[in-house]
Amino acid sequence: LRTPAYPKDTKAPICPCFGLTTDDIELDLTEGAPTRTRAAIKRAQSDEADCAHRNISGHSCAAEVQRYYIRRQI
Repeated sequence: LRTPAYPKDTKAPICPCFGLTTDDIELDLTEGAPTRTRAAIKRAQSDEADCAHRNISGHSCAAEVQRYYIRRQI
């Protein structure tokens, strides 16, 4: 790896294509509106995502972002 990767480095972007971090998701939770989270999920499902090359799993980060948001919401 050339850059830090989530989840090994929790400060690394959870969505490497668009730079969404867990801190961004925490802000959404604090503000009570999943603005950043929804935008990242929508972008991750679009053609502009490059998950195969940027995400260490090679898959979309959408599921991981949703999982993190829901887990922290409880």
